[in-house]
Amino acid sequence: MAYQYKRTPKLDKRKLGLSRINRASRRTSSRESYNRRRRTRVKFFVFSFLIVLFLGLVAYFLFLTSFFEIRDVEITFDDQPYLISETEMKSIVYTLMNKKCLYFLSCSNFFLFNLNRLIDIARQDSRIASLIVSKRLLPAKIEVKIKESQPKVQLVVLGSGRNYYLNSRGQMIILQQDSITGLEGQYDKLFTTPDNNINTNNVGKQEKMPLPIFLDKTPTNLNDPSIIKLFKDILDFIGSDILAQNNTSIKLVEISEGGGIFDVKMTTLEGWYILINSEADFNKQLNSLGLILKEKLTNREEIKYINLQFGEKIFYKLIGE
Repeated sequence: MAYQYKRTPKLDKRKLGLSRINRASRRTSSRESYNRRRRTRVKFFVFSFLIVLFLGLVAYFLFLTSFFEIRDVEITFDDQPYLISETEMKSIVYTLMNKKCLYFLSCSNFFLFNLNRLIDIARQDSRIASLIVSKRLLPAKIEVKIKESQPKVQLVVLGSGRNYYLNSRGQMIILQQDSITGLEGQYDKLFTTPDNNINTNNVGKQEKMPLPIFLDKTPTNLNDPSIIKLFKDILDFIGSDILAQNNTSIKLVEISEGGGIFDVKMTTLEGWYILINSEADFNKQLNSLGLILKEKLTNREEIKYINLQFGEKIFYKLIGE
C-alpha cells in the first residue's frame, strides 16, 4: 500500500514566513552595506579633499608667497677680479631669476631656481675657469664663488688689433687695456715663472717670461669648435710632461691651414722648432718627440727643426746640414 504525503497548510505558512524573514533580512543587510559604502565614499572624499587642500596650501606657501623668494645674490672671487665684474655676474643671475618656471611660477623662488642652468652658462664663458654655486635658506640667497680663467697664451690674429688670450680650454679671452695693465702690475697673470716649464737657462737671469704667442694665420672663426679643439690640443702639447722633462719650452706657435688640415710650427726658446699637423694624432706626435729627444737628439743646440707631420716617420735637421 503506497503512502502519499500531503503538504499541510500549516507547513506552507511556516515556509512562507521564513521566506519573508529572509527577504527582509537581505533587504536590511543590503541597506546596511549600501550605507557603509556610502559612508566610506564620503570619508574618502572628505579625506582626499583635506589632503588636496593641505597640499595646495603648502604649494601656495612654498611657491607663490614671497617668503621663499631669493632676496640676495652674493658674488665672491678666488682672486681680485680682472675679467668679469661682480655687477655683470649678478646681472646674469638676476636674468635667470626673472624668467618663468612652469610657464607661470617665478624662477626667483628658492626651490625653483635652477643652479645647473647658471653653471652651464658659466662653462660657456671663457673668462670663468670654475664656478661653485649654492643656495642658502632663511633668508633665501644665492652664493656664487668664481675662479677666473688665467690666460695661458697670447693670441695674435692677423688683421686684428685687439688683445686676445686663450684659457686652458682653448677658448678666446678678450682683454681690455685696463685689464692688461691690472694683470701686469698686480697679479702677473700674463707671465709664467720657472715653475711653469720655462727654460731659464736661455733667458739670462729673468725670473719671469711673457706667455707663449699663438700666431693664427688661418681664416677660421675663433669660436669655431674645430679651432677651439685645435688650440686645446696645442696647449696640451706645449704643456706636456714630455717637454718639461726635456727642459723644452715654446715661445711661438704659428698656425696655418690648407685643405682642411692645420699645420703647426712651434718655436722653442732655444731657437729650433717643431712641426706637427692636425692630420696625425697629437699624442703620437708628442710621444715621437719625446723618443727622439731622449735617444738621438740629446744635444739640442745642434737641432734646426724636428718634423713630426708624417706619423711614425720622424724627420729632423741639424744646424750646418
